[in-house]
Order: sequence, then C-alpha cells, then structure tokens
Amino acid sequence: MLDILKNLTGKSGSFRRNSLIMSGGAVVNVVIGLGLAPIVSRMYTKEEFGIYYIYLSVISIGGLIINGMYNMAFVVPKREEDFLALLKFCLISSFFGSLIFFFFLLIARSTFLNWISAEELGHFAYLLPLGLFLSSLVVSFQNWNVRRKEFKTNSFSSVVTGVADRGSQIGFGLSYGAIFPSLIFSKILSDILTLISLSKRSMLPVMVQAFGIPNSLMKKKLGEYVKYPKFILSGNFINRLSGDLPLYLFAATFDLKAAGAFGFATAILNVPYKVIGGSISTVYFQKATELYNKDKKMLQEFSKSSFMKMTFLGSLAFGFIFGFGDIIFNVVFGSEWNLAGRIARVLSMFYIFKIVSSPFSTVIRSVRKEEYGIYLNIVLALCRLLGIFTGIMTGNLIYAVVFFAFGNIIGYLVSNVLIFKAQEIPCFKSMLNSTLVIGLVFGLFYVARLLTLPFIESFI
Repeated sequence: MLDILKNLTGKSGSFRRNSLIMSGGAVVNVVIGLGLAPIVSRMYTKEEFGIYYIYLSVISIGGLIINGMYNMAFVVPKREEDFLALLKFCLISSFFGSLIFFFFLLIARSTFLNWISAEELGHFAYLLPLGLFLSSLVVSFQNWNVRRKEFKTNSFSSVVTGVADRGSQIGFGLSYGAIFPSLIFSKILSDILTLISLSKRSMLPVMVQAFGIPNSLMKKKLGEYVKYPKFILSGNFINRLSGDLPLYLFAATFDLKAAGAFGFATAILNVPYKVIGGSISTVYFQKATELYNKDKKMLQEFSKSSFMKMTFLGSLAFGFIFGFGDIIFNVVFGSEWNLAGRIARVLSMFYIFKIVSSPFSTVIRSVRKEEYGIYLNIVLALCRLLGIFTGIMTGNLIYAVVFFAFGNIIGYLVSNVLIFKAQEIPCFKSMLNSTLVIGLVFGLFYVARLLTLPFIESFI
C-alpha cells in the first residue's frame, strides 16, 4: 500500500511530491475560503469590497517596489553568504520602504487617495504602510522557505491564511460591523498569523547572521542580481498595475459597486488559479533551475509536458466557471453578486491563459534571461490598456470587461511564445494543441449550459 502511495505522489523532494504538497495546502485553503465566502458575501456590500480591493491593490503594487524583488532571487545563489546578503537587504528595505510610505501619506494622503479613486479610505489609509510591511515580509519568508525546500511549511501557512482571513472577516464584521475597516483589520491579522506560520525557530539566528554581512558584500550582490529590479520588478510592476487598472477605472467611471463586483469576481477566480498555478509556480521555478543546471534538454521536455498538463487542468476549472459562473455566484454568494458572476464568466476566458502562462514565466529566471520579463509584461500591459480603454468608451461595464478579457488573451498568447523562445523550444505545436484543448473543453461546458439552463432555472 505504501509503495502504491509513493508511486502516486512521487519520491520525497520530487516535483510531483512538492507540487502536491503545495496544492494540498491550497486546496484546504480553497475549501475553507469558499466554505465561508457565502457568509462574508452576505455580510459586506459591493461598495465595502470595492474600497477593500483598492486597498489590497495598493499593497500588492507597493510590495513589488519595496525591496526590488530581490527576495525572488533567494533560491538562485549557491553560496549561503550570497543569499544572506540578499536577505539582509530585503529585511532592511521592507522596514524603511514602509516608513517612507507612511511619511508620504502624512504629506499627501488626500491627493494620493484622489488619484486612486479611494477617498472613502480616509484616515484608514495610514494602515497601508503596516500592510505593506507585513505583506513584504510574507513574500520574503515564502521564498526563503522555497530555498530551504520547506514546501510543507508554505503549504501549512496557506491554510492558516485561509482560516485567518475568512474567520477574522466574519469576526470583525460581527464585532465592529460589516464595513471596510473590518476587512482591512482582518487582512492585517491574517498577514501576522501567516508570517508566524512561515517562521521557524532556526530562522532567527540566520537573520542575525544576515545583519552581520558587510554592506560592501551586500552592495556587490545587489549589483550581481541587478536584473531583478531592472527587469523582473519593472515587468511585474507593469503587469500588476495594468491588471488592477479596471478596479480604479471602474470606481472612477461607474461606481464602487462596479469595482467591488470586479474585485470579488477576480478573487473567486484566483481560487483555482492559486490551487493549480500559484501553488505550482514556486515548485516549478525550483525544479526548472535545478534541471537547467544539469541539462537544458531535460528542462525543455519537462516544460512541454507540464505546459499541457496545466492547460488541461486549467480548462476544466475555468471552463466550468465559463459555463455556470453567474448561476454559481447567484446561488452560493447571493443574488446581490449576480453581476460579479457575469463578470467572472467573461474573465474566465483569459484566466485559462493566465494560469498556464504565469507559472512558466518564472523559467526566465532559471535560464538567466530576466530581461524577457519586462518584454512579456509590456506586451501584456499594452493589450490590456487597449482593451480596457476601448471598453470604457462604450459606457457599458460588461462590454468593458469583455474588451479587457480579449486584450488579456492576446497578451498571454504572445507571452507564451516568448516563454518558449527563452527556453529555445519550438512553440507552434504546443500552442496549437493547448488552444485546441481550451476551445474543446470550454465549448463542452457551454453546450452543457445550454442543455441544462432551463432545468436549473426552474429550481432557482
């Protein structure tokens, strides 16, 4: 029996085993998150979520800038001393970067909130630097654990995040009211508990050791890995900003309800994305780096095989949402979120391309072609901008989402071509096969919708 289980899960430390460990934690997180989401969605309004999602967006974008994304390079250095130099910088920059942001808000809070269409945040904007500091440390500790191959720790922390996030949203909502500050407080508490769960007692002496690294060595290593802020940071900043742009534009052009519906739809879509794509990306990066150092052809075969598996799994998840998203949202989260369900159906068409592209984009770091990162994201951002601004001009929210989705599809297709090129893999056959799989699965779910819709509508 044990031998059968080992064959199914793979050997200890293998890509399959590590992927299952990460996905296992993400699945538990999903069960908890989705199980409690119907309660949360009936407590808070779309307006409250609209403000909250803008708050999260600011933290996410700031988290990319604050330490130059040097924490994403933790797994690369072979010498422990080199890693410690990067760790020292990330710890220092997380603190001082958050402090600088706090002083910026003291001077220009009203102007800043006006820029991001979130004047309702008011004095709660001063919690942004704390949220930025905590989220930055969380990312650094996650990547530190990847270097140490502590995938079980990262998996457990994702469970903690799910329980803490949803649980505290309900708890604060019942105690202080279902208003956006309760959502913000729940996020801060969730990050604190996540950070604790990511930590190991053995990490403290390592951090002390890191602060003993000479500044001269730290500066040398920052120069050696300068491609991370120069290309990876630049690319990811463009990617994140262009991806979150609808939140700000919908709040400014339509209202906070539109921003809340869009944010809630993407939050639900991010559930299967994190299970299939997000949980695998860190493991894939570690394995890809290992294979590249051994044999480039092994990496190529590994990437092609993984690409098709991800395409099939992603098609099943997002094809289901494409077919029945509006019905699911209406039944599970309440009729108030029907608009979010309609938006989710549209967005699912590009999320399948995102779920395939995102994990494999990390390979550009493995093959030391970090400059490809900014090329990928510039192309994606331009397609998104063209799509969203064209959609906004129609004056119709759903049309705006449709144009944004098609802009993403084109952008991710081009990105996948560049990712294959970075590994020197012929892309035409793989891209054609994946597109056929996506079209077939999505088509089957759409037919299933047409056949079952009259029956479903008779029950709801």
